[in-house]
Amino acid sequence: LKDNVLGTTNPSTYSLSRAQYLFNLWYVPQAPYYTTYHGEDSGLPPDTEAMIFPLKNWVQKEPAVQLRKYLDAPDALVGDYYYMQNLTRTIEASGTECWEDILTPAQKCTSVTYLASDINQDGKVDLADINLLFDNWNTPRDRRADINGDGIVNGVDFALVIKDWGT
Repeated sequence: LKDNVLGTTNPSTYSLSRAQYLFNLWYVPQAPYYTTYHGEDSGLPPDTEAMIFPLKNWVQKEPAVQLRKYLDAPDALVGDYYYMQNLTRTIEASGTECWEDILTPAQKCTSVTYLASDINQDGKVDLADINLLFDNWNTPRDRRADINGDGIVNGVDFALVIKDWGT
């Protein structure tokens, strides 16, 4: 899912990249799209945000500080379910990912952490991470490829991947 969410394999398919291109203001309540009214907003149906936000959170693993930028105001001023879901996802993103085996009597939780240079977050820094780095060279569509967080994927990020190679 992580590898295909951006639609780089087949750009004609529905993908996160295509959705963000077509609806670049997907996170703005009552964004000026079309001339229709969908009940809670004018323009995009509210479930557009409900489809894109989880991909940004769960698949792209964007940090809470980035997810907060997508939370402006709810479309419906009272009881907006999608807004409450996304607010909860943003709060959860501040913590660590933790999995529990509920089948065993002794419950223990192991936190999962990744090196920043493990771009695809598969537990190792290898050729797959280099490929993602080069796929995002100078145009960071996947923010994880911008390892040092300076807004551009370049030789500095490449050097960080090489430094952690094989770990």
